[in-house]
Amino acid sequence: MSKQLSIIIINYNTLALTKQCIASIFKHCNEELFELIVVDNASSKEDPAALTQEFPSVKLLINNNNNGFAGGNNLGIAHASTPYILLLNSDTYFKEESLISALKTLQENPNIGVVGVQLVYENGKYQNNARSFRSITKELLEINRYLLALLPYKVRSQYMLNQFFRGDYDTPCDWVSGAYFLFRKKDLYTMKAHQLDARFFMYGEDHLWCYQFKKAGLSTYYLSAPKVVHIANASTDRSKLKQLQTTMLQHELIIFNEINRSKIKQIVFKVLFTTKVKMREFLKNFLK
Repeated sequence: MSKQLSIIIINYNTLALTKQCIASIFKHCNEELFELIVVDNASSKEDPAALTQEFPSVKLLINNNNNGFAGGNNLGIAHASTPYILLLNSDTYFKEESLISALKTLQENPNIGVVGVQLVYENGKYQNNARSFRSITKELLEINRYLLALLPYKVRSQYMLNQFFRGDYDTPCDWVSGAYFLFRKKDLYTMKAHQLDARFFMYGEDHLWCYQFKKAGLSTYYLSAPKVVHIANASTDRSKLKQLQTTMLQHELIIFNEINRSKIKQIVFKVLFTTKVKMREFLKNFLK
């Protein structure tokens, strides 16, 4: 049986988590199905060679510089030998077989370009994974979310997705998290430079990639049955989270502008979105 899937994991000072992730894959998934590639993004606190000592079949690639999530994954993809690619965060782990149904969905549906699965926190709570692209209308509805309570759940969740969707059914969506991001390697040839867009060092790149797949005529699909635990922000220093939130805001605006070329819409959205974010931050701090 030839391997069908290359699982690519970026390691950056998360050796223990990366080991946990790899061990869970080998425990729950058929090793004949996949090859496992780990890209170390110039870790400074630990020796990534320990990975291959514990898991000899892992292909370890060492970056001399931290090239971010997109840059690291592009290096891994360049060394992948299979037709399908799964980008998997180092702070994820499997508690069940979570590859076959996702891979089958991609194989049987040529119009689907990206597949995501249900991501949950360690306490089992669903993470907002199936997402829709932001729009002025949806921002207004989100601010006045009490109006949405008048709608049946399926209608409300299907239109809005994001935090209005509980992850409890399969659905097409606009984008899914890069923590579990499955696609065909050949579809990268529809992208600029034949690789994932690396303009964002971290955060927002998955959103951007799904839009670029969509521009190429390929949709994104979310599966509710396969579950993967995602710890979230495990490689991020807590002191830097505030700075990263600002970066994420900037990336949201860049992506909106790429999707919506109207200057008027861009200005209206920027005022609306930034005001909403700042008000939420103010209320959060006030309540504390």
